Amino acid sequence: MRTITLEEHYATPEFLDGPGRKLRLRAQAPGSPLANLLERLCDLGEKRIAEMDAAGVDVQVLSLTSPGVEQLEPDEAATVARRCNDRLAEAVGAYPGRLAGFATIPTAAPDQAAAELERTVRDLGFKGALINGHLGGRYLDDKFFWPIFERAEALRVPIYLHPTQPPQPVIDVSYGGFEPLVTDMLAGAGWGWHMETAVHIIRIIIGGVFDRFPNLQIVIGHMGEALPFMLERFENMPPSLTKLKKPIPAYLRENIHYTFSGFNFLPAFLDLLLEVGVDRIMFSADHPYASMVQALAFLDKTARERRRSRAHCSRQRRTPLPFVKPPQLFKLDDDRARRAIHHLFYLGTLVPRLVKHVSRLSLDFCDRRAGPRRPNCPTHQEYGHAVEIFAHRNVLAGVPRVIPGDQPIVFECLDSSFRRKPASGVCVG
Repeated sequence: MRTITLEEHYATPEFLDGPGRKLRLRAQAPGSPLANLLERLCDLGEKRIAEMDAAGVDVQVLSLTSPGVEQLEPDEAATVARRCNDRLAEAVGAYPGRLAGFATIPTAAPDQAAAELERTVRDLGFKGALINGHLGGRYLDDKFFWPIFERAEALRVPIYLHPTQPPQPVIDVSYGGFEPLVTDMLAGAGWGWHMETAVHIIRIIIGGVFDRFPNLQIVIGHMGEALPFMLERFENMPPSLTKLKKPIPAYLRENIHYTFSGFNFLPAFLDLLLEVGVDRIMFSADHPYASMVQALAFLDKTARERRRSRAHCSRQRRTPLPFVKPPQLFKLDDDRARRAIHHLFYLGTLVPRLVKHVSRLSLDFCDRRAGPRRPNCPTHQEYGHAVEIFAHRNVLAGVPRVIPGDQPIVFECLDSSFRRKPASGVCVG
């Protein structure tokens, strides 16, 4: 199985002398921690491949580094985008099977952007396009930009929405008043980038983009730019208010994919996993801004834990855990119940070492209408009318004790849709 990273960056000398000039000046400043960044960005040859080999990355999907061309005038943006795409295509052609590309498109000229997207996908074999946030305070929910989405949907390729600085008035009001370097970082990679991208995604959803283009897929990085943490809160804006066809969380689970982008943080990963499911999560390292080695170490750790849990599951199948009547009960609606159960199953196979403080993690398959309790067996061919999941406090290693005593937590999910559904390899660690 190949390891593919999706938010990896490059630049050209021409770009760094033009739209990327601010980045070049920062990297060349005395004492800058970005001293070797420019060389690594511009290298699309043997050194990059050697770094990939050393880290264990098989394929990088490359995109032009921020700020891209989004803040340029349309004609200049179109010229820079085409030259960068052609340079990237040369590199991909030199290392087929190791490098792939996301197109740079002149977003300020949507018709030209759609045409460049089609050229790069059909002629150059690119995998989609990357857009660096807003254009001078104008967001992609504006129907002016919809030809880009229409073409992406027709080509069946995704749009990667990468962060950019908030509009200057927002920086002045929300992030100003500090030392310039502090304001720059607070408005950028320290906070503002992520909030800006989260707001942009919500604007795209509420603006009706996915109702108009239901098969369109957008990718965002950094474990979801804080959106998973707030996902349930969006239920406060139901379709009766937004006039959308679906609730906002539905679009976040059906039209958005999420990558790591250097966020090798287990709590953030688990939150994303529980909210959107493993099928929506993809891998990225954010090279050269973040370490491929550290990203792969994080990924490998989860893989090792999953293998370890499979052996644990085999033992658990032979020794069913006892049923314990819990004192605490949390009732979930049907949709949230399905997600909670599915992903708790997955977590049981993924990170059992994280539950070193767990005294019991048991499943009891029982049909209350039928009466007798079924055996505690993960391979049972039928979920019961009620599925009860019990877990001790401190499920995650190192998490503060928030539940007093040794009382377990229980999720009780009353949902007839669980009946006669095959467990299909579910393992409980």
